[in-house]
Amino acid sequence: LDPMAAASVSTLQRSLQSFAASAAGSFYVEGFVDACPSITINAGKAALSPPYDNSQLEMLYALGDQSQVGTKEQTRICLEARKSKEFANIDVDPKFQGCLNDICEVIRQQLAPGATKVHADVYKLLLYQEGDFFHQHMDAQQHSHMFGSLLVFLPIPYKGGVFQVSSVQTTWDERSMIDVADRKDSQGCSWVAFYGDVIHRVTKVESGCRVVLNCMLRFQGSMSPAKCLPTLPDSDQQEIRKLLAEGHQLAIPLFYAYTSESIGPEFLKGRDAYFFNTFYATGAAVEVKFVLCIDKTEVYTPDYGHDSDSDDSDDFPESDWIKCFDRAVLVNHEYVLRSLKVREDIAAMEAAVREEGANTTGGYGSSHKDKLMEVWTTRKAAFSDLAEEIIESQMDEPLLTWVGLQREDGKDYSRKSLWEGESKYTTGWLGNMTPAVEFYYMRAALLVRKP
Repeated sequence: LDPMAAASVSTLQRSLQSFAASAAGSFYVEGFVDACPSITINAGKAALSPPYDNSQLEMLYALGDQSQVGTKEQTRICLEARKSKEFANIDVDPKFQGCLNDICEVIRQQLAPGATKVHADVYKLLLYQEGDFFHQHMDAQQHSHMFGSLLVFLPIPYKGGVFQVSSVQTTWDERSMIDVADRKDSQGCSWVAFYGDVIHRVTKVESGCRVVLNCMLRFQGSMSPAKCLPTLPDSDQQEIRKLLAEGHQLAIPLFYAYTSESIGPEFLKGRDAYFFNTFYATGAAVEVKFVLCIDKTEVYTPDYGHDSDSDDSDDFPESDWIKCFDRAVLVNHEYVLRSLKVREDIAAMEAAVREEGANTTGGYGSSHKDKLMEVWTTRKAAFSDLAEEIIESQMDEPLLTWVGLQREDGKDYSRKSLWEGESKYTTGWLGNMTPAVEFYYMRAALLVRKP
């Protein structure tokens, strides 16, 4: 960028950063309903009705399936990440379904104010006994209009098993976890709803049985109404118009996660909807697209070297990193689908190796660890090759002006894992030059052009 344009972009970054903090909105909401569900399981083969007693719970826990982890396409049992039992084929009584409808209206007002209606599809019944837990994770998207999850906690006494959400929402930080209250000894049910890509977890249950009704949240219409959202001051809007008039195409990273099935203005959540609205208000042409972010970082440290895992980024303290440049190129839909396919294929390879190790007497040995390393090397090479293809495909297209933003923890929006198809790709180290690494991140962004 020329110096004047660079100064304008820097001013815009500061304005958007301040705007993001003031217009963040809610990312979770909790409450209480003065009722308890009667639950039918496996078409009447089992049931759970208030008042809930230990004999019911012990029987159900013995009958339940071990909960799994993974994406919609690839799931597996992993007791290091999740230990609980579940039932997928369940129904609740009509009276409590009415309570769920009332809860959905509260959720709509807080998390999806543009939606004409929010639906809570009863999805699973989860049971946690002593020693059970669920490590930090995001929820897999089960439907194109799914935007989050609703958990209803049945009033059953237990200790531990605290449900927590991350205050920095889409990134993991042990210090950022917020406890969600659960009134275990009441005559009704506590509940919490949250965006699906907000990181959350369940701490280890110390005693008793924790029982949770899990619902998928879907919206009708649009997540956020443009007319009632805040916008940037007129001076900032004028700066945007000036940049666009000069021919710049702006790429602004979105905070939340979106998939190939949920990419468009109607799916935008919280602050992302605010951003879309403020650029749309300038008269610009605004689209929601996937972009490939390229972040080259040089490492200045007297003692550099690799460890044995697949992630180069943790080989050096970030205090030694000096970012050289970052930029973004548009990703056509063909490459989004190819990225998903690569991700699924690699996940299947990794699952096969882990299953083989789990079924081997004595568990994992050095041969299985070597096979996992081969899978990770294959993954890195596949994503790097794909990233280079994407960059090559855009060589003759106008450059995008990247307007980088930071999360509450001070890291770039672009540096985070998303629901599916968006991962961190690394190219490794570059010859005998100053130690440097390039990171590739495919993610959703606003593409802002002159109308």
